[in-house]
This record gives sequence, structure tokens and C-alpha cells, in this order.
Amino acid sequence: MKKVTVFFISLLSLGISFFYSPNIVSAKESSLEDIETKSSQVGDLTVEETIVPNELAEEWAEINGWEEEVSEVNENYELTESSPYIISPFGASPPSLSYWNVSTKGQYTFSGTFRSSNALYTNYLFRGATKYRTKAQNHRNYRVGYQARDRFATYYSATIPGNATLYSTITINSSLNNFYLKFFPVDLESGSISGYIRQQ
Repeated sequence: MKKVTVFFISLLSLGISFFYSPNIVSAKESSLEDIETKSSQVGDLTVEETIVPNELAEEWAEINGWEEEVSEVNENYELTESSPYIISPFGASPPSLSYWNVSTKGQYTFSGTFRSSNALYTNYLFRGATKYRTKAQNHRNYRVGYQARDRFATYYSATIPGNATLYSTITINSSLNNFYLKFFPVDLESGSISGYIRQQ
């Protein structure tokens, strides 16, 4: 009986040693150096984008100078939710005739949640700069589509993976250009998004 007991304990000890092996490295220890910034250009528009896992986003932002600005004009605006089945001449209820000039009003901070069939829009069209910094953090496991656009064209589009943050720098040819941000479910699941847009 003693031999059986000793053998069982030996196996249990071996199992514990295997599952708690020091060779298992956490994502935080290995991922920061693997994060890359990609650049692209479409016509007069230039975009630099970086996708960062949420658990590394704060550290990455601090290292790369992307800390969120804090000022008296930074209010948190809930995104406007609309169903894609409500059709108007240019699509589903984007903002109109409401402008946020980032050069005079500063950073615009937003947040919102959406259902599986709905899209979210910022409540303003943005203007006042030729270079914008945007942060969009996806708080759920499913992918979120992201567009910077006006009623006629899409300036920039991207897909934000689940539990990840997209940092992007958008350069356009005129500070008079107006655009809004749109978010929508890629995987037809509900989601939650937050972030900001400001002048570079």
C-alpha cells in the first residue's frame, strides 16, 4: 500500500511541476516589443495605425506619448446609436451640421455600447486640423469596424480586434475637411467602445 501511495504522490508532483513550468511566459513579458505601427496612404490621406492589446495599452501609450489629455473642455459624449435598417439618403443617422473644432475645443472623448445589428456615431463632425490622433478601445471579445468618413466618402477604415485598442494618426490635406467616426459590429455581436480624437 505504501508503494502505491508514494507512486501516486510522485505522479501528482510531476503534474504540478509540468503545469507550473517557469518556461510559460506571460503576454505582457513578450508582447510590447512585438507591437508594430503600420503606415498607409490613400490619395491625399496618410494614416499611421497601431493595434495594442488592452492589457498593454496604458503602458504603450505612456511610452509613446499617447497619454489622454485632461482639460476643462474634455467632456465625455455618449455615441449616438442607430439601426442600419433605418435608411436615409446617405445611410443611418450620422451627425449633420454639428461641428467640433479640435483646434479650439480640444480633445473630444467618447464612449458607447451597441447591439449586434447597430452602428454607433460620434455626435459631431470633426474639423480644424490637418493631423488628428484617435484612440478607439474595444472592450469586448468581438471585432469592431471603425471608419472616419463624411456623408459621401470613407477617409479611413480599420477593424479593431477583440479586447484591443487602435491608436491612429490621420493626416488630411485640409483643416476644412469634416468627418465623423463610425463604429459597427463585424461579428454581429454586441459591443462596447471608448476613446478620443484630438489634434496632433
